[in-house]
Amino acid sequence: MKIAWHMPTLRRTTCGLSIRALALAKRLCLEHGHEITFVVDGSKTDIDGDRVEGMPLRRFSVSRHRPLHWCLQAGARRRAAESLVKRIDSDHDVMISCQPEIVAAYAAKQNRRPVLYVCGGTTLLHDVSDRMRQASLSALRRLPFALDRCWKHRNESRAFIAADAVVFDSDQTRDLTTAAYGLNTDRLHAIHGGVDDTRFMPPDAIARRAARRRLGIADDGIVVVWTGRFSPEKNLGLLLRSLRHCRDMPDRVLLVGDGPTRHTLVKLAKELRLERVVQFTGEQADVRPFLHAADVFAFPSRGESFGGALAEAMSCELACVALRPDGRGIRNANCEIIEHGRCGLLVDRPDPEAFASALDAMVSEADDRRRLGQAARRRACERFTWAAGSRRLNKLVTALARSRLPIEDCGLPQVRTMGNVAHLLNPRTRECVTMVEGSAGVPPAATVEGSAGVPPAATVEGSAGVPPAATRHQQMGRIGHLTHPNYSVRPPPLEGAGHPAQVTETGAEKGFSAQRSS
Repeated sequence: MKIAWHMPTLRRTTCGLSIRALALAKRLCLEHGHEITFVVDGSKTDIDGDRVEGMPLRRFSVSRHRPLHWCLQAGARRRAAESLVKRIDSDHDVMISCQPEIVAAYAAKQNRRPVLYVCGGTTLLHDVSDRMRQASLSALRRLPFALDRCWKHRNESRAFIAADAVVFDSDQTRDLTTAAYGLNTDRLHAIHGGVDDTRFMPPDAIARRAARRRLGIADDGIVVVWTGRFSPEKNLGLLLRSLRHCRDMPDRVLLVGDGPTRHTLVKLAKELRLERVVQFTGEQADVRPFLHAADVFAFPSRGESFGGALAEAMSCELACVALRPDGRGIRNANCEIIEHGRCGLLVDRPDPEAFASALDAMVSEADDRRRLGQAARRRACERFTWAAGSRRLNKLVTALARSRLPIEDCGLPQVRTMGNVAHLLNPRTRECVTMVEGSAGVPPAATVEGSAGVPPAATVEGSAGVPPAATRHQQMGRIGHLTHPNYSVRPPPLEGAGHPAQVTETGAEKGFSAQRSS
C-alpha cells in the first residue's frame, strides 16, 4: 500500500510529533510492507537529502502571506494548506496528516483518497492554562489570544469532521476532544505514543558510571533529569521552584533540551540560587546517556497529549514523578502512563511544596526508587512500544484503503453523523454547519424522517421524481440532509451549543428555497 504522510514540521530531535511519525512509519514499512512518502514544507525540516529513515521525502516550497496580526495566523495556515494540497499527487492509497488545515483541505479535493488525521495534540489541552496566564491582562490585550483560540478551534473542528478516521495518542485526549466538539467515537481511535524498548534500556553499572563521569557527577550522587523542549506547557518553573522546598536537595538536576523559554528558566534558576545544582545541557541528539546517569525523572507538564519523554524514562527503569491531571489546568495523560505508587508518583496539587514532597520521597528511599523503576520498565514494555502501536495503525490504514469513501464524488458536500449531531461539510467552500436532531432552527433543506413539508427538491429513499437540482440526499438516523448546487453553507459560532444551521441562497433559482424569512 502506498501512503502519503504530511508533516507540519519534521525534525530528528526535540519534536515529539516527528519522533512519533518516523517511528510508526518505519515499522509500517519494515514490518507490514507499506510504501510511505513523507511530505513537508521545505522550511519546516532539518533533514538533509531526499530520504528520511530510508523513506522518500518530498519537500514543497509553500508561499505564505503574513497576516495583518498574529492572531490571524490560523487563517494564513489554512490558505497555505490549500495551496500545498493542490500540489500533492494522487499516487497513493491513503493520505495521513498531522495538521488539521491539511486534513480539511485534502478532504475537499476531487478524486481524493481516504484521509487519516493523526492528531498529535489539540489546543484544548492548553486553553485553561493559557487563560490562567492571561488573566492579569486587560480585556483588550486578551482579545487577540481569544481570537487565535477561536480560529484554531474552528480549524480543528473542520479536520475532525472531514477526516475518514482520527488517531489520538491517548484516551484522555480523545475523550477531551469528543466532549468539546460533540464527536462520535466511531471514527476516533487511541493509539498510544511509544518507545523503542530495545534502544531505551536500563544501563549496566559500567555504562552508568561512564555517563556520570562525563557529566562530572559522583557515583553516589542523586540525579534528577528532565528531557524535552522548553515551552510553557512543560511547566519547568514548577520543578525549579520545588527544589527550594526539598528537604533532601538532589546533587544535580539535568534539564536536557532547548526551546523558547530557556532564557526565562536560566534567569529563574539564578534568582533561586540553583546554579550549582541545575545544569542546562542544551539540545541533544541522544538523550539516553543523561537518562542512564539519573535516578529520578521529573515530569511537571501541564498539557501533554501523551508524554513520550516519560515513556522513554520508564523504559530506562527510572522512577518518575509527574502531575496528576485534574481536567482543568492540568490536562495530560499521566494517569494512563503511571500507576501511582506502583511505577511512579503522581502529584495531586500543581504547587512547589507538593512536587517537592514527592521528590523527597524518591531521593531519600533508594529501595523504593529501584522497585518503582523496575515496575516502570515492565509497564512501558507491555503497553507503550512502537511495535504495538504500528500493529494497530496498520489495521486502521488497511481498513481505510479497502473502504469506499462516503461520497465518491468529492465535489459534493459530505455529511457526517456524530451521535445526535449531524455536520455538513461543503468541500468547495470548506465550510460546515451543525444540525442537532430535534433542535429548532433546522432549515427546510434538512428533512426529518416522517415529517411533513419536505421541499420539492428533497428526496426520501425510495421516492420518485428526483429533480435535476437535487445533488444528493443523505439519510442519517432520523435526520436527512439535502444539498443543492445553488446553496452554500455558513458555519455557526463554534463556542456554545444550539446554534441553528445557516443556509444562504447563492443561485438564481428561486423555485428551491432553503430558508425563507417572513
